[in-house]
Amino acid sequence: MLTLRPQKNIQGTFYLPGDKSISHRALIFSLLARGISTIENLNTGEDVATTASFLMGEGHFQSPPRDAKIAVEGLGFPFINKTRNFDCRNSGTTLSLLLGIVREKCVLSGDQSLSSRSFSHQIHVLKECGFQFKFFEKENSLPFEIRPPVTIEKFQHFSNTVKSAQLKTTLFLTALNYGKKVLFKESISTRDHTERLLKAMGAKIEKEGDEIMLEPCSELKPLQLYIPGDVSLASFFITAVLLSENSHVTLKNMSLNPTRLIFINLLKQMGARINIVSEKLTPEPYGDVEISSSSISGGEVPPDMVGGLIDEIPCLALLGLVAEKGIRMRGAERLRNKETDRIAALCYNLKNMGAHVVEFQDGFEVYPGMKNHSTLRVKSFQDHRMVMAFSLSAFLLKQDIHIDEPEWVKISYPNFFKDMFHL
Repeated sequence: MLTLRPQKNIQGTFYLPGDKSISHRALIFSLLARGISTIENLNTGEDVATTASFLMGEGHFQSPPRDAKIAVEGLGFPFINKTRNFDCRNSGTTLSLLLGIVREKCVLSGDQSLSSRSFSHQIHVLKECGFQFKFFEKENSLPFEIRPPVTIEKFQHFSNTVKSAQLKTTLFLTALNYGKKVLFKESISTRDHTERLLKAMGAKIEKEGDEIMLEPCSELKPLQLYIPGDVSLASFFITAVLLSENSHVTLKNMSLNPTRLIFINLLKQMGARINIVSEKLTPEPYGDVEISSSSISGGEVPPDMVGGLIDEIPCLALLGLVAEKGIRMRGAERLRNKETDRIAALCYNLKNMGAHVVEFQDGFEVYPGMKNHSTLRVKSFQDHRMVMAFSLSAFLLKQDIHIDEPEWVKISYPNFFKDMFHL
């Protein structure tokens, strides 16, 4: 357990860990390239370390990870995995990426949290392509054995029935590794890290309207990539500033990918003082973001923004306590199938703070203000984002905050408490 003292404000300039989503993809995509990829500012959390451990087992590191910069040797298509058993631990992104590249029979497993989640959408797509699965405990959940086909005779046209960039990535990796053309109809827009990186590597990928076409290609060029700061991790610093007075923070080299700026755009619409400066237009654009203390109006989150806020929703819920109209969100049922049931976990911790909150099956409503408590204990639910979000109540409350299982921050941001609270 960790005890945090009340915090008056937050000031300073911060360099955030590399974006977690981009880090995972850069590692796995490098396996499919021909030549040496160099990746700088790789995220140092345990989730990305899980993906890195797969590469190490396959023998594709030219040099070991050092100072968040690595070199990866890729041998091109097809990628034939040597690994026959792999533990994805707590990382759903690792699992989704591996589902797209394995060409030999493999048993995949995970920790208790990951094994409780359903991966039915990715599995359904792969079954249509001829993959076979043997489930050891529960249908569509880890652990399971995956048996890839030798060839895929016909690649279907697909559409996203859920807002999941991981589903899209699984599909595109499978198409590339089997040399197939795929048309993906993205009626619900998702993060485009996969398209940006593959295009930078020479893949023939085009988007017209809501359709994305990926053509087969003979090889991918190796990556030379600087990974920008993680937007989802930036949300905690932004929230800390907005919860406190006389605060100002500059986040350096932060990802400015348009599909990842919904949290910032929503807060700016609500009155937050956030400015983007020094933008660099690379395949994954990045720049500096300045945040100053300001009041926000709050209110209903537009339905078309909800899907792009999944990782930032815990922070948004906390901001409902200081927003003029509170925060109301619906259409976020995917939160119930994350590292934990995040809707239930959010409402539990908010009520424990003395907040007035209403829980819905697909969301919640947080009203401004709260009752005072002499002590507050935050329950982690073994979820890194829950720990980080509710630790920020130290900027809001005039009492000690007791954090249950603070070590879960290692999943994405091992130095979180040191950076945020200067511990």
